[in-house]
Amino acid sequence: MKIGVCTGFDNIEKAASFGFDYIEVGVGSVAGLGEEEFAALKERLRKAPIGVEAANVMLPGTIHISGEEANHETMRAYLEGAYQRLGEIGCRTVVFGSGGARRIPEGFDREKAGEQLLEASRIIGETAGKYGITVALEPLCRKECNVVNSVTEGGELVEKVDLPAFRLLADYYHMGTDSESFDGIRRYGKYLRHVHIAHPTARTVPAEGDGGRYEEFFSVLKEIGYDLRVSIEAGVRDFDKELPEAASYLKGLI
Repeated sequence: MKIGVCTGFDNIEKAASFGFDYIEVGVGSVAGLGEEEFAALKERLRKAPIGVEAANVMLPGTIHISGEEANHETMRAYLEGAYQRLGEIGCRTVVFGSGGARRIPEGFDREKAGEQLLEASRIIGETAGKYGITVALEPLCRKECNVVNSVTEGGELVEKVDLPAFRLLADYYHMGTDSESFDGIRRYGKYLRHVHIAHPTARTVPAEGDGGRYEEFFSVLKEIGYDLRVSIEAGVRDFDKELPEAASYLKGLI
């Protein structure tokens, strides 16, 4: 397994010095750049000690997947440009959390919304496949989104989509916040392509002795044969102190 951290491009050298294997950035930080800015970024990353191996927040909240304002062609056009650029910087895993984009509008028919989500997910997977990208669907806790709230629900959607470029993510914070067991990981582990980790209720940087069941979480990942990436996605109070300690601690659990 590799250990990474969700952070900005400006921290890539520091993250490498702390022992991280890669960084994970926001899709918008790539998709929103001008051509000259993007060229400069590519040159900087070419010289960087570690790579950008994952990206999150796949869709802005202004793009809607379900409801009366859903526009899947706008979504497709945005993703075409974003995936192309991500591929150019070597990023091959994109996280589909995007709670604002996928939230079902209040009062909208949930069955219809489910059909729209399935259609959108197929477009997402088909488009990602064109650029060598694998999308990892992120189940979000109920307080952040009102659809796909568990690893089990995520696995069920992945099976319905049935595309090799549309797979699953497990986020320890979201699981912990909703008191979700690890059974979903065991059941749908064959689809798991990415993992996020933070304290299971406080969403702070994982630390030994903070009450998180990290050893058990990693044990389950090993049990299903998971050997890809685990990114810290957490609120950071002291980057220079917390992150080196967390990298060392999590690598010890591997």
